Amino acid sequence: MKKIAIPLVALVAFSAFSLWVVAAEGYLGFLSLARDEPWGLQLLLDVAIACFLYSIWMVRDARERGLPVAPYLVMMLFGGSLGALAYLVHRGVRAATSAERALSVASPLVSHRR
Repeated sequence: MKKIAIPLVALVAFSAFSLWVVAAEGYLGFLSLARDEPWGLQLLLDVAIACFLYSIWMVRDARERGLPVAPYLVMMLFGGSLGALAYLVHRGVRAATSAERALSVASPLVSHRR
């Protein structure tokens, strides 16, 4: 549960903030900032590069774990790091449920040995 707490809190908080900004400024409001301010363009490019690099890791990690990756890639395309955070939450939930299943399978064996 600890593995999903931080990504889950970040996902919920950042989603709420992002929805507020989009409602106030519009979905493409960041483009005017990137056009008018060098720092705005720098931040936009920085986030795009980081999301691209993260998506490479995410595809490899999802294949190794047997997780779906397409929804998170689409989410990253339209929502930036929200897709990355959602993937981390899904990854943590899957790991926790796998661990619980492993314990529940092992529990009857332990009780038979007593």
